[in-house]
Amino acid sequence: MIEFIKDLLAGKYDVKGLFDFAIENYNNVKGSDIFTLITEKITGVLGGFLPIVMIVIGAFFVIWGQKLLGIAKFVVSALGGYVIGSFIVTPIINNIFPLKETLCGLIVCVVCAVCCKSVYILGICGATGVLSYVLFYANGIIPITLPTEGNRTLCFIVCAILVLTVLITRKHLERIGTAALGAVILVEAVARNYVAAIDPYKIWIMLAVWVLGYLYQYKKRKRY
Repeated sequence: MIEFIKDLLAGKYDVKGLFDFAIENYNNVKGSDIFTLITEKITGVLGGFLPIVMIVIGAFFVIWGQKLLGIAKFVVSALGGYVIGSFIVTPIINNIFPLKETLCGLIVCVVCAVCCKSVYILGICGATGVLSYVLFYANGIIPITLPTEGNRTLCFIVCAILVLTVLITRKHLERIGTAALGAVILVEAVARNYVAAIDPYKIWIMLAVWVLGYLYQYKKRKRY
């Protein structure tokens, strides 16, 4: 993890490299026994009702996405905490004293779940900062006309401004993001399982559902 941060700050990861790194680590997690067990349990319980469940979840996120975000924060924080504890914290802790991967994952899972609001804020700030730094520095959106340290400092300043902007506009971004997520889940589930005829127009239908969902959430914002 420390090496990754060093390489990131040194500009060794462009956007493609960053996504490749994320996909590689996701595949490592996906191949783990606990991930396979969880997905098999969920699939086994839901069975043939999975498409209907996905449609309901999609519709809920389109209409009440920001309201449901609290539950999503808790679930994602807990799952993310388990993954971080198992695959990142465990190797670090084991250099000091041995600790089982599952136990370490559960400890971090509980901490992240309890502090889910703080984890959420740190997550969006961190994601915004890292992605903008990669775009500005490694991908060279900020012209390399200054000495290396000057460019890095300028990138940090611009990243800080973007992070602050995201925090200020967070409520609008939450409505936009949840409506978009719900639209994708809803339309994809309908097209794949029930109405294949809409497949060629899927993007346009998603866009329409997204806009309507955002407008509805914005109109009802005082009730959240």
